[in-house]
Amino acid sequence: MSRADHLSASLFNEGLAALARGDNHAARDSFDRAALTAATEPALSDRRAHCLTNCAHAAAALGDHTGALAMLAIALDLCDRSTGDALAGLRVIVLLGQAPALMATGDYDAAGVALDRALAILDGEAPVADDEQRVELRISALMSLTMLASYREDWARANELGTRCLAVVTAQRPHFAGVALMNLADIALHTGRVELAVDFGVQALASFEEYGDTAGAAGMRRSLGQMYLRSGRLDEAEPVLTAAHAYFEAAGMLHQAAAGLDMLGLLAAAGGDMPNAGARFAASAELFERLGQPVEAAEARGRQGVVVYFAGDRAGGEALLAATAATQTAHGLPIRAAQIHVIMATLFEQENDAAMLARAADLAVPAALAVDAVARTLASGRQRDQWRRNVAEPALWLAFRVAARSGNGPLVAQLVESRCAGSTLEHRVEAEEPPQGMEALMYPPEVPVSIGTALAEAAAGPGLALALPPRLALTPHGGVALDVHLTRAAERYGMPVRAEGTIPSW
Repeated sequence: MSRADHLSASLFNEGLAALARGDNHAARDSFDRAALTAATEPALSDRRAHCLTNCAHAAAALGDHTGALAMLAIALDLCDRSTGDALAGLRVIVLLGQAPALMATGDYDAAGVALDRALAILDGEAPVADDEQRVELRISALMSLTMLASYREDWARANELGTRCLAVVTAQRPHFAGVALMNLADIALHTGRVELAVDFGVQALASFEEYGDTAGAAGMRRSLGQMYLRSGRLDEAEPVLTAAHAYFEAAGMLHQAAAGLDMLGLLAAAGGDMPNAGARFAASAELFERLGQPVEAAEARGRQGVVVYFAGDRAGGEALLAATAATQTAHGLPIRAAQIHVIMATLFEQENDAAMLARAADLAVPAALAVDAVARTLASGRQRDQWRRNVAEPALWLAFRVAARSGNGPLVAQLVESRCAGSTLEHRVEAEEPPQGMEALMYPPEVPVSIGTALAEAAAGPGLALALPPRLALTPHGGVALDVHLTRAAERYGMPVRAEGTIPSW
């Protein structure tokens, strides 16, 4: 054994020991030195690939996703240049490591490519690993695909993958159940089923604690805190959010610490402590920016923008919100951008000024049309109804309200025509006053139970995604309802909100 061989092996083992005790800083240092030592001898390329992969894992845990991607790219190149089967399993591990790092930096398309390549290798006939490792790699791929679908807000696919993953881990790897349950909790939360999300979250926390996964337990505490915030249970949110943030800060897990600051900002805002909320959102955004995570940074800046706006700096707050929407659109998240535009329109509405009401309508109507179109992509009747009640209906009612308050009679008439010609039958009592305050902007109130709810319950569960509704012709001689706003929605969010055909309104 050469000196480089002996030294790199020793450093590699030191890195494994550091990972085992949760010291990611020491692990990254040991693996980095092992990789540099192995690079001095071409015969040690396999070990160098393993060292780089583990070093990237430690770096990602510390929030350095850009550095992790650079190391994984070298490791993948070494795997692809290997002529034997020794690195076949590592190749899949590298691809699966690339996916969450790419998602963290906002490159969802590349993450999808990496996961598809990993699954193709796992499903192929070439030797990858022993049967035990193959099972664990497939579970990891399913978890990452679930996460990717959630980031893309493809909730139907996310729910399908998450349920499938839970069934696999429960039967074959119960110590992974916490992660699978955490994913399902996140999906339930973002589709409006808060109590179901809490139930999944409590189960996930119990699983993490049972198997001694302290980092997983801390992550689940933070998620539970978010759920409690959504349901207004501030006293229950504070201890779990504080405990989770303290763990991640002490462990040097900067990405998690940044997310924790964001959650603590929401907690402060919900309690009316706006100065503290703004400071926490700003600190979260700065840390995310330092870590090279533009989407998360933008979302924290958007929440900071709401606080700034309420504090009286309307131009500054609007600029932060507009930048957030632009970042989300640039990273393939148009519906999140539309939801930011809904928040901006709500802020403008509260100005009670004719010019600001007109601006609110210009933002709210295209955004509401885009958000409403999302329901058509969901195959489950229950998910469609949840999305409509929790997301689309508040946006549509805002569009009606600002159009009416701005005195735009033709726009109101076209909105009425468009809704009455559709298939949605609702009975709703509109509040006398528009929603006020930070909490209403962050978490819009649920729409009361409607006839649509009862119909959806009867036809809930697996179903078919619906086609987009056609455009509505206003007269036999031309003119389409909401034509300008439909065009704006397609241009702003890069997605169709109506089918190409038209139907008469008479």
